[in-house]
Amino acid sequence: SSDLQFVEDDTRYPLDAVFTRSELDDIDYYKPDLEKAQSEYEANWIKNGGPTDAEWEEYKAFLQRCGLSELEQIYQDAYDRYMAIQ
Repeated sequence: SSDLQFVEDDTRYPLDAVFTRSELDDIDYYKPDLEKAQSEYEANWIKNGGPTDAEWEEYKAFLQRCGLSELEQIYQDAYDRYMAIQ
């Protein structure tokens, strides 16, 4: 038996959430740039240390320019549709 504590998790993962064709097109448009930006910043921080507060703010602003808000909204909309039918 284990002495490790655990937390009951009742999170519901929307495995069958559905995206519209337009949402899929937008995901395909924004996601590559966003993932590239994340990789480049993270690689730089691993190599050179960081981020500083200024670098972190720049990073967050850059992610917004890469479409982070748009992607968040797409995923939120799909999740909301999923939860509405549960």
